[in-house]
Amino acid sequence: MRYDSRLVRIFDHALSEIALHVRVDPGRFSTDRAHIVDEKISAIERGTEWMLERAARIGEESARYAQALLSYRGIAGIRVLQGFLGLTKKHSWEEIERACRVALSHHAYRLKTLRRLLAQQPAATQQLEFIDSHPLIRDPHEYGEFVQDAFSQSTFADRRPA
Repeated sequence: MRYDSRLVRIFDHALSEIALHVRVDPGRFSTDRAHIVDEKISAIERGTEWMLERAARIGEESARYAQALLSYRGIAGIRVLQGFLGLTKKHSWEEIERACRVALSHHAYRLKTLRRLLAQQPAATQQLEFIDSHPLIRDPHEYGEFVQDAFSQSTFADRRPA
């Protein structure tokens, strides 16, 4: 390492310069972003575009939820968006998509609400068969005859107000 009153130069063992920094006051740091491991860069430093891209990777509903969240909450929504992205560590993308769909339909843009939705088990949907005949259901042909009889016995002219 070589330094003077304005610059700090860092060299490798072959004396090739690997970093150049402006000298800062004692107790302060200057780090070249290219030298930081990706895991050490926070979501805030990466920006909202990066977070929205991550939400879009979860699914369509998640992308819509993240966009609506930032539109509705503004700058305060960034922290909620960080927490939202953290939910992927504990929940599957299907669960998150379901929760986002429900939250969007109710305009609920709080992380607490999403967590509650994720804690709930989805209601089991039961597929019912269409019944063509049943003792309580008349044949559609009978309904047609009933309507024709009703129109033939009464005309619309009789129903006009006087």
